[in-house]
Amino acid sequence: MEDSYLDLAAQILRAHGRPMTAQEILARARKFDLLPSHLSGATMQKTLQARIAEDIFRRRERSAFYRTSQGVYFLRSMSQEETLPTHVVSEYPIRHRKKKFDRQRILHLSLVPDLNEIHLLNAPIDKLMKLRSEYRYIWQKQDGLFPVLAAPFLIYDGRFLVFENGPFTFFGNIVGLSSILLRRFVDEFDIDLLDFDNIGLFRALIRSCSHHIEFLELGINDIELMSCLQRSYIICDPSSNMIGLAAGFRLDHILKVIPPIKRRLEIRGCRWLSADEIVEADYEPWSRIILHELSRK
Repeated sequence: MEDSYLDLAAQILRAHGRPMTAQEILARARKFDLLPSHLSGATMQKTLQARIAEDIFRRRERSAFYRTSQGVYFLRSMSQEETLPTHVVSEYPIRHRKKKFDRQRILHLSLVPDLNEIHLLNAPIDKLMKLRSEYRYIWQKQDGLFPVLAAPFLIYDGRFLVFENGPFTFFGNIVGLSSILLRRFVDEFDIDLLDFDNIGLFRALIRSCSHHIEFLELGINDIELMSCLQRSYIICDPSSNMIGLAAGFRLDHILKVIPPIKRRLEIRGCRWLSADEIVEADYEPWSRIILHELSRK
């Protein structure tokens, strides 16, 4: 395992010989001074639990860990120890919970009526001003209105940030496919999206970027990020009943080194690839259409 949290959990569980919670694992590591110096923070317990849960979800029977009850973990290699109680030998089943977006209203727009397939509009964002719009909860369906996503992509020194969509993404139809787009719903906090100077669009895209990239740690503010914004695109996708606002950020304009990526459950395998290294067939439809458009320039 190449994950410090997973290595630590395996070490503690192996030494203790009994199932433990993330909190118990960390407490024992601190007690015996086994906690690596580079692991720190106020949410270490949640991070450790999330790492183990992700490993179990992704690797299934190949994971070194398994659940004995909710929030309690043990090593699969030690599950047949004769001294173990019967109730911890079998794996505890748990259902995958989907994300719920019912706490804030999402921007919905009317889709261009004459489109019947995914399409990239070569039109200014001002075109959205002419569409019928409304902020509503994602579960409030209405004919003719579709949720809007901010979908920025990042470029550094001619390379794109690419990743694989993990099982915890809300967009189930792209799980396992590669992408360059950091998708995020445009919610009511971006309520100025359709202003006349497009500042709302910038904010929506920046919030989506900041959700994944450690800009704050790099001392980069919103104004600096705005200066990196390249041409924007409108993606109309009747197949998923969604509208995307995509735009590229050229980070090498303000950064001397590649920025660190936050580890998140919805994206994995992050890396920087040049256009020549990207195989479009491996990517989800929105990324393919953007990459194809960029290759024409």
